[in-house]
Amino acid sequence: MKKHRLFLWMISGLSLLAFLPAACGTSSSSSNDGSSDSALSASFSTNCARCHGATGAGGSGINLHGYPRSKAAFESRVRTGGGSMPAFAATDYSDTDLMADYTYLISQ
Repeated sequence: MKKHRLFLWMISGLSLLAFLPAACGTSSSSSNDGSSDSALSASFSTNCARCHGATGAGGSGINLHGYPRSKAAFESRVRTGGGSMPAFAATDYSDTDLMADYTYLISQ
């Protein structure tokens, strides 16, 4: 009887393992090297993702999808910071990347 229970327990455990990859986020949203395949720039990944998430959907920082402010307000906030957000100079986050990321984020 004990062998039968052990066998059933092992089969149950193995069948759960079959579903593990689906539950562990094996989608294409990020690769094993930590990069994201979203339309956001490498500058966003380096400077913003730790607070706003890899796709800009939020984390400890606000959700940036559908950002309700103008490009000028977005650029000002990134360049000057405010509250708990640090400022990022154009040498850390290019104007081109900043505007491309803004365009992507407002479309989400």
